[in-house]
Amino acid sequence: MPSRCWHYYRGHLGAEPRNRQLAPLDGFRTAHLLPVKCPPGAYGMEWQWTD
Repeated sequence: MPSRCWHYYRGHLGAEPRNRQLAPLDGFRTAHLLPVKCPPGAYGMEWQWTD
């Protein structure tokens, strides 16, 4: 089960993530990302899993 999730923005593929922020998990341990007014780039999610 995922224990934490972060969402981030990269200016381009291969760049270091910027604006990395914790994304809340719901009761089903899922998270959703809906960027609005977004500049070009790569948006993604990073997960931390329980052992």
